[in-house]
Formats: sequence, structure tokens, C-alpha cells
Amino acid sequence: MKKLIPAFVAAVVAACLSCGEGDPAKQAILDFTGALSDSSYTEAWNLLTAESQHWYDSTVVILQMFGWTEARSAAVDLAGDMSEEDFSTLTGRGLFVRMVERSPEVHNLSSSMKSVCYPTDSLAVVILRTDDGLQEIVLREIEGVWLVDLVSLGSPVEGE
Repeated sequence: MKKLIPAFVAAVVAACLSCGEGDPAKQAILDFTGALSDSSYTEAWNLLTAESQHWYDSTVVILQMFGWTEARSAAVDLAGDMSEEDFSTLTGRGLFVRMVERSPEVHNLSSSMKSVCYPTDSLAVVILRTDDGLQEIVLREIEGVWLVDLVSLGSPVEGE
């Protein structure tokens, strides 16, 4: 995933500290973190934006285009041990599930919110406290539903 420039992340965090909490994005992130902590990965998948889901789908397509022999190492690095048959039937949802299942950071994701701000009516930035620092998560309102945008996810800001 893309890493954000630390200064930019710090600026966004600073800007959000002055924002008030908002119920729609707050509830959406609580639903998402709750699904992850309950190992309800399909439910968490359904709370992602189409662009986030597409990122996982296209990653799988590219890996499969290279084939098992060429992509095995990358696929295992992302999704853990798998057979060639598992690889050939892997989907974006499957990649997401495998990645979150084996990620200690995901399981330690705290639902303790530092702030929620709404730069626009359809965009929210939620700052969560995690064991690794502050984590910025973007949510987008799409057709009246608030969804998590993992395409813009960066690393936590340490020391906050």
C-alpha cells in the first residue's frame, strides 16, 4: 500500500484535531473495526469502497497474469502459504481475507477514536489510536452509505 509522507499525515492529523465527531463516519468505522475484531472478514469487505475492492481484485489479476511460478513469492508474501490451486482460484475478496487474517496490526486496530472530521459532506477522516500510533482512515459516503477507503491508507503516525 502507498505510504504517505509523514509531514502530510501530521498536517492532516493536526487539521482533524479541531474537528468534531460525526455520527455517520463514526458508526461506519465502528462497524468496520468490529467486523475485523470478530473475524467477520466478509462483512468488513462489504464495508469497503468499490475502489478499495478493485485494488484487491486487480492485484490478484496481475499476480495471476504472471502465473504461479513467477508470482508465487509475491502471492505468499501478501496472502500467506497457499497451493497452486489456491492461487488459481484466488479472488480480491480472498486476498483481503487472507491479508487481514494474518495481520497482527489489523487485529490490534483500536476503535478508540481520537477525532472524526468531515472535509466535505461525502468525505470523512477518522483518526484512531492504535498500538503503533495514530491511524488515519478515510471514509466516503457513496449513495448514502459510509464506506472505508483503504486505497488511501498509510502507515500509522508514531509517537502521537
